[in-house]
Amino acid sequence: MMASMSPKAQRSAATLSRYSFLEVDVGDHGVGSLGGGSGSPGSPAASGAPLPPKTWSAAAREELAGVAAVLILIYAAFAYNVVFLGRVLPSSGKGQYTSCLAGFFNGCLVLTAWCWLRAHVADAGSIPESWRAFVEAAGDSLCFAPVRRQWQPGLTTYCRKCVVLRPERTHHCKACDICVLRMDHHCPFVKNCIGFNNYKFFLLLLAYGMLLSFLGFATTLPDLVTCVSSMARPHTGTPAQDSSPSNSITTREQWFFIGFGLLSLVMSILLQQMAIVHFWFALRNQTQLENGYDNMVNPYDQGTAMGNLSQVLGEFGPDWFVPIAPLRPLSDGVSYRRGDFVSLEESQADRYGKLEGEALWRIRYHVSGRRGSPTGGFGPETACTSCLQ
Repeated sequence: MMASMSPKAQRSAATLSRYSFLEVDVGDHGVGSLGGGSGSPGSPAASGAPLPPKTWSAAAREELAGVAAVLILIYAAFAYNVVFLGRVLPSSGKGQYTSCLAGFFNGCLVLTAWCWLRAHVADAGSIPESWRAFVEAAGDSLCFAPVRRQWQPGLTTYCRKCVVLRPERTHHCKACDICVLRMDHHCPFVKNCIGFNNYKFFLLLLAYGMLLSFLGFATTLPDLVTCVSSMARPHTGTPAQDSSPSNSITTREQWFFIGFGLLSLVMSILLQQMAIVHFWFALRNQTQLENGYDNMVNPYDQGTAMGNLSQVLGEFGPDWFVPIAPLRPLSDGVSYRRGDFVSLEESQADRYGKLEGEALWRIRYHVSGRRGSPTGGFGPETACTSCLQ
């Protein structure tokens, strides 16, 4: 039977057989856990069987959330530029501020839309082929452990769904059905996972979206109050009321303007709360999934907020504020610099130049093996036991 399979299928079957002793169940986000998870021994999750496909209602909610995000940006652009800047400001005698406000608002609007698009289309963090080749070359000398809901620095874990040993901090997304490097969460509003490759875009989306909402609400507030109060009181046809700005625009435009004010207020509050949470995670160099880990102090905490943020955004520079990939990244998504200690081997190697790729992975994943081992490494059972001690 193996002879009739393709080479890739044979490798997958061999990998599945090799790590079949790992008992894995799948909890939220499709993240594997051992013991203390939600799956029972006889459940499909515990046996490695595929999870039920996403229901039509869940898929519909995600589609609606993504469409809603786009429609909100379109509505904001129309209401602010056409109604507020084009109609309300000139009628209230403030037309001299139009160009300045248009520049600030549309600049934030373009950056927000750009961040959303990058977060939406970017590969959140698929496992690279170079890692798969590294795993195959390392063989039994690569340390791995059963998946647990806890910190597991320097250890690989096995995903039964993708049939692959995956790097540290990698989790399986149930919605996308792939393993994602440094997965944070699956966001329906960008219709994508938020992981190693697009977490920067997501942070900037929250920051610029919050700034856009606050700017829109703050600059329109005086005219919003005038418009609402004018619509609330009865019209008597007096000259004072006829000269009011709200009487110079149509009723439809007034409702568009008021709707924009309410939307910008709600969005500024919501995005502020989300930005506080996710920037707090970024400043601690942890993800939303890692927030509940308590088996040890965060091993990736670099000791300073700037150091932790640099692990996400790269070395500080102008590219921090633009939704492009970091120009000087400090991690490749496969291995991460630890804050609690740096091995002597890594410290000595850094003196002769920056370590990258497989050379760095071999040190951080302890691939070199142990003295006295007949194979120069670990077998499956002993690797799991030794790495967890």
